[in-house]
Amino acid sequence: MDGDKIGLQVQSSVLEVSHVLVAYELTNEVIDEACKNDINCILTFHPLIYKPLQAITNDERVGKLASKLIKNDIMHFVVHTNFDSHKNGTNTLIADNLGLINRKFIVPDPNFTEKGMGLVGILPNPTSVENFVELCSQVFKSPLRYNVGNGSEVQKVAVIGGSGTSFLNDVAKTKADVLITSDISYHTFHAFVGKMMLIDPGHYETEQFVSEALYNQLKVVFKDYDVEFELSKTYTNPVKYYPNTSQYIEKQSNNLKINNG
Repeated sequence: MDGDKIGLQVQSSVLEVSHVLVAYELTNEVIDEACKNDINCILTFHPLIYKPLQAITNDERVGKLASKLIKNDIMHFVVHTNFDSHKNGTNTLIADNLGLINRKFIVPDPNFTEKGMGLVGILPNPTSVENFVELCSQVFKSPLRYNVGNGSEVQKVAVIGGSGTSFLNDVAKTKADVLITSDISYHTFHAFVGKMMLIDPGHYETEQFVSEALYNQLKVVFKDYDVEFELSKTYTNPVKYYPNTSQYIEKQSNNLKINNG
């Protein structure tokens, strides 16, 4: 998407990629994991550098992490909204977990028939608001924030992983019963009371399936190349919950252990 930051963000002296760590985002612990396992490239979903840097210093998160990558001669590559818009990308993962059928892109890409932002689909059978909220809590493994929509049942569901409120007008045109996205403001919840149900499980929570899916797809795409991929075991969500924080964190972090034992 316009304004997004994808591709190579930190270059190294390495001319050939041979060992890639796939992670949701960069943290000190992710870089430590890469160093420990002789990784020469970290591929993440979230960009490290999103706004122009005024300086690279150790008293600021981005500068500190960029410096650490350079010091350890590790390149950093980003796949972000190009995976969001992929037919097997972020929103397909959410739709799969919710069991949505008859899916369509909310904003189709005019240049690619199998790409677009967000998905809208339907549940095989209408369900009560209470049952759907419970389903979302189980899928996203988190507490939820939500408002009251325009009915007591849910069937048509729109999903936009990450911060998707900029697409609210596009979602409204689909006449979805509910939109699942994150970073929804208090006033936005107010604006859609009685019009459309909004559910916010959290930013990381809507994208927690991404790193494993990227890892699996990259192994297929590069199966004929001499490149080894590893799925990061580092849990990077900075958000804690009260009560039962350990319960939620354990369930979410299990997504990082499926392929790594």
